[in-house]
Amino acid sequence: IACRTESKEFADGLLNAVTFPMLLLSGVWFSLDGSPQWVQTIAQVLPLTHVLEAARAVMLDNAGLTDIALHLAVLVGFCIVGMGVSLKLFKW
Repeated sequence: IACRTESKEFADGLLNAVTFPMLLLSGVWFSLDGSPQWVQTIAQVLPLTHVLEAARAVMLDNAGLTDIALHLAVLVGFCIVGMGVSLKLFKW
């Protein structure tokens, strides 16, 4: 985001506009189990949801790598897509 903006302040504002809803919808502050289905669907598109679910599984359920493999695969996918987008959008 910051590579395409004219000022640091604008980039900070955009980053906050993206980060806060992600924190709210990914289950950082409260469980999404009682949330409507559409909220749970949106949460599955957010990378932070997969980080949290994998970390909770490891810490609370003593999960191994095979147990969190789907979350890790999704996160690797996010990294690959993000890297590709950033390579296209970055300007010197």
